[in-house]
Amino acid sequence: MLSKIINKEISRQVLSFGLVGLEGAILTYLILIILIGFFSFNYLLAYALGVISGTFFGFFFNKTFSFESKRKVYEEVWKYFLFYAFSLSVGGFLLKFLIETFKINPLIATIPVLILTTITNFFGIKLVVFKNNKW
Repeated sequence: MLSKIINKEISRQVLSFGLVGLEGAILTYLILIILIGFFSFNYLLAYALGVISGTFFGFFFNKTFSFESKRKVYEEVWKYFLFYAFSLSVGGFLLKFLIETFKINPLIATIPVLILTTITNFFGIKLVVFKNNKW
């Protein structure tokens, strides 16, 4: 019985995190398109600004919607942004590798990077930032 409750809760969290993550990724990608396409920004700077915007968006929705955390904001916000800084660094290195090694367009190379970082971010955010006793 407990196993079913935990599995249902995890499924709900994965789905809601996925929805918030998709919206954050769309925001990130739109910022990337605008900064690269219209203002000729460096792709790494555009990626960083997009991820930072998506991170601010995601914190509040993940806290309240995905993980339903009741803790004070100051108890979690620093962990969230520290984790996303790490994720931004890894994503930036991967993005640079894809673009410079395989000569992929930055707007295309960003897509698999966003997918990978969204998946790894779920586990990091769940286990480090909004951890609870359920899993």
